[in-house]
Order: sequence, then structure tokens, then C-alpha cells
Amino acid sequence: MIARDARWWARWRRVDDAAEPARRAGASMAVHLHAGTRLPAVHLQIMLASVPLAVMWVWNSGYQLRHATQGVGAVSVPDWRNLWLPGAQAADWMIGMAQFLPLLATSLACVLVLEMLFAAVRRRAVEPGWMVPAWLFTLLLPAGVGLSQAMFAMGFGLVFGKLIFGGAGKHLVSPALLGGLYLRTAHPEAFVTAPAGGVVSAELMQTAWERLADGGVAALQAAGIGWMELFVGQEASAFGATSALACLLGAAFLMWSRAVAWRILAGGMLGLVAGVWLLGMLMPASPVLTAGWHWHAVLGAFAFGLVFLAADPGCTPLTRGGRWFLGGAAGALAVAIRVLDPAHPDGVLQAILLAALFAPLADHLAVWRAARRRRRREEAWP
Repeated sequence: MIARDARWWARWRRVDDAAEPARRAGASMAVHLHAGTRLPAVHLQIMLASVPLAVMWVWNSGYQLRHATQGVGAVSVPDWRNLWLPGAQAADWMIGMAQFLPLLATSLACVLVLEMLFAAVRRRAVEPGWMVPAWLFTLLLPAGVGLSQAMFAMGFGLVFGKLIFGGAGKHLVSPALLGGLYLRTAHPEAFVTAPAGGVVSAELMQTAWERLADGGVAALQAAGIGWMELFVGQEASAFGATSALACLLGAAFLMWSRAVAWRILAGGMLGLVAGVWLLGMLMPASPVLTAGWHWHAVLGAFAFGLVFLAADPGCTPLTRGGRWFLGGAAGALAVAIRVLDPAHPDGVLQAILLAALFAPLADHLAVWRAARRRRRREEAWP
């Protein structure tokens, strides 16, 4: 009996010793397991948290498109998706819904077909939560993108961002992030033009980022765009990802439900502040840096990318150090890309991708450092 108990104790010690470096480094299980919540529940929480963004997408796209067409004397938005609307009597939410629903249906159909195809090849069921990448990807889209463009971008992001790695929990970056990057690279004109034939005012559809890069904060204020308008999300481009207010509400809900790691969000804000401060000292003449960190936090898709893409539970770093690194690197790189390469609008998606690729290295270094500390303590024991 004593010998058998000793064997079991030795086995337990081996398992415990293998897990000790990760515990010392602040590692935990995946977020949905650490929170005591099943993965489908986490997916549902993410979609519920992003509902305010969808509402903002519908209203803001209708408002911006109506404003742009009225600027050149048009009475309706010249797009086939709006042919059934009652002309000038169409409300902003009706115009936005006519743009949002076809894009959402296209993204969902693309994801469902690819998920079923890969599930059939691997002889397993379709994974739960397959709607989340399509939902988040649609929120990243502007109203001017074509359905074929959205379909190919979503397919690229899903296949090369998730499916070839084995599915949920095994990928490095969010499929919605990779699809949005593909669309910005292959079809950049979709983010700076309004739908359909060009009967819109290019000046009115100019994004807040373009105005800031051209003339700094003074150009934004001359166009009637203040900090509060950007905080609410009343700007052109990717209509669903521009509302920092909606992202703040979603982040509060996700942190309350423990569906995301708060260290990534805090690290992102610290990285943003540090990047603006450091580059402001090195390049004081840059028009982009005339805006303080509080402008950069609400400009473009920074808040959306930090909350819903960088903190994606499916690819969250395991260690506390890795989470701080991912958030801090994403915030600092976003500012660096905005300042050093104004040709890339916003720069948030590129920053998150670069930070996410190095997050596993940060995890590895954190575990290695904890293991080294433990060896030193054991060697110091009498």
C-alpha cells in the first residue's frame, strides 16, 4: 500500500512540476475555461457585446450616405441595395439596414459553406460559434464594399486565419482581422468611396483620419468634427468599428462576464499613450501628433480592434506577461504606423496582426523566466 501511494505521489509531482513554470508566469487556462463558462456562451457574450456597434453601423452608414448624396443635390443613395427604399423619405436606419443585411448575409453564407466543407473533410461536426467571425467582419466593413469583395475577404480570413490551423482555439489571430486586412490591401478604394456610381461628394465622404493626416486637429475642427463626434462614432469609413462609446460598453460587459483578458485592454491603452508621448518628442512637427492620445483612442477602429480583435478569447496569450505585451505592442504600433506610414489608413489592424504574431514568443519567455526563478530558489534551499 505504501509503495503504491508513493508511485501515485511521484506521478503527481511530475505533473505538478511541469505546470509550475506556467503558474509562476501568471498563466491560466483559456479564458472561457478560466471563467467557468463553455465556449458557446463566450461566443454569445461577444455577439451581445457588439450589438451596440451593429446599431451604430446601421444608423451611421445611413446618416453618412444621406449626408454625402445631399451634398451634391442627389435625392437618394445610388445603389441597387436601396432601390426598394421610398426615395427621399427613407430614414437613416432604413438606408443603413439596406447596406448592412446583404453584407451580413454574404459573410454568414461564406463562413457556413467553408466550415461545413472543412468539417466534412475532417469528419467532425461544425464547431459552435461559426457566426462570430462573420459578424465581427461585417462590422469592419464600410457601406461601399461589394458583396463579392466581402465574400473573398471573409473566405481568405477564415481559411488562412483559422481553418488551416485546426479550428477554434488553435489560431494566432482573429479571422475577422485577417479578412479586414485582406480587404484593405486588395481593395483599399472600398474604404474611401461610397456605394454605387459616384454620385456622392468625395469631400463629404473623406474620413476623419484623412483630414487629420492632412492638417492635424485643426482640419478636423474646421470640418465640424470634434472629439465627441469621434467618441460617438459619427464618421465615415468602417461604420461599425468607429464608435468608441459602443466599444466601451461592450468592453465593460465582456470584462464583467470575464470573457476577455483585461490586461490586454489596459496594455493597449498604455501602449497608445506611450507611443504618442515618445513619437511626439521625436517628431513634434507631424500633423498626426497634434492630436493627443485621447484623440487617437477614439479615432478610427482602435477601440474596436483592441476589444474584439486583439482580446479574442480564441487566441489570447496564456501568460499575464504575454497579455500585457500583446496589448502594449498593439497600441504602440498603431500610433507608429499612423505617424510613420500615413498611406495606410488607421493602421490598427496591421498593428494587432504584428503584435499577435509575437505574442507566443512573449508567452515562451515568460514561462522560461519563471522556470529559471524556480531553479534558482531550489538551488538556494539548504
